[in-house]
Amino acid sequence: MMYEEYDDSPLQFIKSIRIYLNGDSSKYLDLKIAQNSSWSDIQTQLDQKFPKFKEMRLFTQQGVEIFKDDVKFFKDGQSFYASRGDEFDPHSPFSQYETIKKLGEGGFGCVTLARHRITGEQVAIKVIKMMGNAQDIELNFREAEVLRSLTHKNIVKVFNSYALQNTQMAVIMEYLEGGELAERLRQKGRFQEEEACKYFRQVVSAIAYCHQKNIVHRDLKMENLLFCSPDSDDLKAIDFGIAGIQCPTNNDHVNIGSLHYMAPEILGGKVTRVSTSVDIWAMGIILYKMLFGKVPFNGKSQQDIIFNVVNKDLLLPPNNFSEEVINLITQMLEKNHEQRPRITDVEYHPWVNTEIRTPQQKQSLLQIPSEGNIRKSRPSLSPRPRSKSPNPSGIVKHPNIFKL
Repeated sequence: MMYEEYDDSPLQFIKSIRIYLNGDSSKYLDLKIAQNSSWSDIQTQLDQKFPKFKEMRLFTQQGVEIFKDDVKFFKDGQSFYASRGDEFDPHSPFSQYETIKKLGEGGFGCVTLARHRITGEQVAIKVIKMMGNAQDIELNFREAEVLRSLTHKNIVKVFNSYALQNTQMAVIMEYLEGGELAERLRQKGRFQEEEACKYFRQVVSAIAYCHQKNIVHRDLKMENLLFCSPDSDDLKAIDFGIAGIQCPTNNDHVNIGSLHYMAPEILGGKVTRVSTSVDIWAMGIILYKMLFGKVPFNGKSQQDIIFNVVNKDLLLPPNNFSEEVINLITQMLEKNHEQRPRITDVEYHPWVNTEIRTPQQKQSLLQIPSEGNIRKSRPSLSPRPRSKSPNPSGIVKHPNIFKL
């Protein structure tokens, strides 16, 4: 039994669903179904709106076919695709959108800006070339579903993911038009401590949320932190690592910009499981670069960068930054990943947690280095031992195929 309108009492369990035509999402039917609605009720309504629906097949937005017994499990607000007996068209979800322009392209795929034809909402659509066997590809989709579940003000929202032909996956996500944190840094050269802290606290908040859920970002860098709009200071982390098959030290598939942020235990091949400590290292690189305007370990080639990250000691340039931020950078850039702080330690560090700062500490953040008032270069401070974790290894992550 179908209902086009309802009032409060007799039909209080009404659900609203939308059914698009398979292969043409510009055509759709909005339905309201009750608890006793049946498969044939839906088919009848479709046939009245779009003739020749005598043989109906329904699919989820991911292309999974559903059957008569599934009707009672429909959720309010769900969308489906209906065919006249044909297989699911993997391009159906994209017919909802019109392409505006290409935002970027690289070895792993491309990103386009698109607009929803009905709502007008702008989204970013990333098409990824997946590599590996069937098990690897299945893992990619499972992890994409995990990313869809993330809800945090400093993490990009993933709306949906789809399988395409030729072992490709498409991910539809929130469009962030404010540009990269890296670009804002290039414009300024470096940030004052107070501004750097404002941005860094947002990164800490996002990563703390992920680590609490045993999710490792795996590709944290300034290029993967975007502002919501050009006039906004609100940051969101993007491009979370989706499991791939490349070995972490297979540098032929690693962007040289990412190498600067990769932890020494990864580049040195010292670990077989990637833990949350790799994100802590990358956060240390980000904080260092925001303050000094450059990365601490550089080189003329990939081999030079890898050697320096793995073997060179951290040396801080002359500066007059606060002792608190120098202490934090030093702890996060500890070579021994077992001695690096956990994200909770970073959260409650006095430089990050402004509520426990003294007035003197707050004032020191506003100081600007000058030629006559700088601290001599110095080696890193000795870090305190990393607190023990009931799950020190975190979860396995491999180089990111979710990047360009």
